[in-house]
Amino acid sequence: FLDKSEFILDREIEFKKNDYISVVKFDSQLGKIDMLCIAKNKKSITESDLSIAFQKSTEYKMPVLLVAPCELSKKASEKLQELRNLVFFKKLN
Repeated sequence: FLDKSEFILDREIEFKKNDYISVVKFDSQLGKIDMLCIAKNKKSITESDLSIAFQKSTEYKMPVLLVAPCELSKKASEKLQELRNLVFFKKLN
């Protein structure tokens, strides 16, 4: 995913069987921006997953890009609207 997108891997933080956390950089109109990238291998992203991503956002003081090969649950979609400037979701193809 990172190779195909405009994101550049800066450093890895955590690697588990179904979870991966790293810091990525990308160019924006405002300059280079750091984001925490959380990749999950799950059947569905839940509201709890978004809450954990938000906690990581505040812990690392940067927005979070959550990527997964699945869809968001209905409650997770609603929660994502509340966190729209701190947590972003991208479905992997």
